[in-house]
Amino acid sequence: MLRSTLVEIAINCKKENNMIQTNDSSRKLHQSQKDILDQYDHIYDIDDLPHEVYEYLRSINDYETLWSDCNRYLSDAVFSKMHSK
Repeated sequence: MLRSTLVEIAINCKKENNMIQTNDSSRKLHQSQKDILDQYDHIYDIDDLPHEVYEYLRSINDYETLWSDCNRYLSDAVFSKMHSK
């Protein structure tokens, strides 16, 4: 009961305040971020990237799972490169 009431309140607040909902496309890597990561295709782990590079990636599009998505993208690229030989 309480949870459904809170959900209704949140929905009504969004309608009343005319809030813009975040769409899914803002919660994934942009092509420009992928292009930057492609320059580091020899790096398997996001923590091995220069800190300035990660900060630049964040400045393009920062979201909750950016670190994980970058890490997955890098590791997938390394594995793909290894298995394509």
